[in-house]
Amino acid sequence: MKENKSKKIIIGIIFAVIVVAAGVVLTFVISSSSKLNFENYITDTIEFEGKNGTASVKTDLTEVVDIDRLLSDMQISQTDYSSLSIKNMSEPIQIHYKDKTIDGKLKNDDVVTIIISVDYDKMNQLAQGKKLKGKGIQEISKEYTVQGLEELETINPFDVIKKVVVYKEDEAFEYYTKKLVVDTSKKFLNYTVAEDENDNFCYHLRNDEGEDKVVVYFDTKNIVNIKAGDSIELTLNKDSKTQLEKLGYQVEETSKKIKVATAQLLTDYSKINKSNYDLIKIKFENYVKSLNRDYSIDGNLASFKDIYYRNINNNRFTLVALYQYQEDSVGAGVEYIPFLADDVYFDSDGEVVFKQNIHFDITERYQTINDFVNTYSKVDLGEESVVFNKIVK
Repeated sequence: MKENKSKKIIIGIIFAVIVVAAGVVLTFVISSSSKLNFENYITDTIEFEGKNGTASVKTDLTEVVDIDRLLSDMQISQTDYSSLSIKNMSEPIQIHYKDKTIDGKLKNDDVVTIIISVDYDKMNQLAQGKKLKGKGIQEISKEYTVQGLEELETINPFDVIKKVVVYKEDEAFEYYTKKLVVDTSKKFLNYTVAEDENDNFCYHLRNDEGEDKVVVYFDTKNIVNIKAGDSIELTLNKDSKTQLEKLGYQVEETSKKIKVATAQLLTDYSKINKSNYDLIKIKFENYVKSLNRDYSIDGNLASFKDIYYRNINNNRFTLVALYQYQEDSVGAGVEYIPFLADDVYFDSDGEVVFKQNIHFDITERYQTINDFVNTYSKVDLGEESVVFNKIVK
């Protein structure tokens, strides 16, 4: 009887141990199943922008993890989460690129790796609901493959360059001024083409509002002893090449020899033909468009009127473009403002070149065209003669 009783006790103890162990296991399983898997809150896809070879990640890093849904499931208020970040001077969830340098250079089939660092302990301390499955600080690596990027459109940045004009500034010091002449009569890459106002080897691509989208620069060696008919080699500047690629274009040609024309001061305005006149007008129009963009002139230069030439003492030659000006205020009258281009040149191809920037004085206004003509025809102190006439083409 005693043996049977002992056996029953032993069996009871074993059964009790089994029940307790099963309960512990069951509790652990239930507890584990109620915990959240952080990786379920990481997005499976991210977006890219740009063309093949020059793309960047479009998706903001803050969108890689669905923080709002995670906080909701854990019953953590945004205020508590923010307070914890401020207290520790860092967020419990941090996201960064493994290699940021590839951004802006991405191509199809590249792999972008994003690292998410999670402080499970701090997150779980805040949780009023379900907790995260994990302990301590852990890093999760998530890879995304670049796909679906369009190919770059091939362009030639030399297509709008007509020639290089050079003229000597000082015979004694062999100093030359250079001018890159471009075709401003048509658009390039859907942008308006404008020459540089400071005689740099570059041209400007501007949107319809007259804002520079990109300035295309070229490098060249020193120009000495150059003459009409020679050629100089222009090389596309590396930064400009990068800017064009960011716009979605692949450069076909990066270096080219460009024809050289030399220039002489324009002293006979009868040489200005219709083609020259149209070119001169475009130069003034581009300048006025940039004025309306860059300066507050308290009104609008409404319309182009005419171009005049002025010869003072037979050694100072100026082109003057007259514009009609209408102030914004109600009832304001129409006035006229002159724009001046000094030191105008004819190059060896017979085309007009502006050596200096166009300039004007916003305070110089005329009520009528006759007032303007009378003022510019007048011989001022120190002047012996003035020839002033409208160019008609």
